Amino acid sequence: MFLLLSNSSEVSFNPTITISVILAVVALIAPSITAFINNKHIEKMKKMENNHEIHKNLVDRKISMLEKYIASVGEVYIASKSTSGNLPEVINYTKIYSQTLIYVSEESTKLMRDINSIIVQKRFDDLVDKLPELSLVLKDEMRKLN
Repeated sequence: MFLLLSNSSEVSFNPTITISVILAVVALIAPSITAFINNKHIEKMKKMENNHEIHKNLVDRKISMLEKYIASVGEVYIASKSTSGNLPEVINYTKIYSQTLIYVSEESTKLMRDINSIIVQKRFDDLVDKLPELSLVLKDEMRKLN
C-alpha cells in the first residue's frame, strides 16, 4: 500500500507505517460514519413517534366523537319526554351527528342515518328500539380503533 523510498532509491514496503496510517484514517472517519448512522436512526424513531402520536390523537378524537354522539342521542330522547321542549338538545345532536359521520364505517353510517330520520320525524318511541343496536355498533367502531 504505502511505499517508502530509502536512500538507495529502492522502493520498500513498511507494514508498521501502513497499518498506522490505515488506523489513523479509520479513526478519523469512523466517528463521522457512526454519527451519520445514529442520526438516521434518531430521525426514523422520531418519525415513528410522530406517526404514533398522530394515530393516538386521531383514535382519541374518534372515540370522543362517538361518545358525544351516543350521549346526544340519549339527551334528545330524554328531552322529548319532558314538557320544556327539546330544541337545544336537537341542535346539539345535529352538530355532533354531522361531525361523527366522517369517522364511522358504512354500517354505522346507515344506522346513524336511520336514527337521524327518526329524530327529524319526531318518532321518539322508535328511537328507544335503536339505542341498543347503536350502542353495539359504536362499541364495534371503538374496538376497531385499537
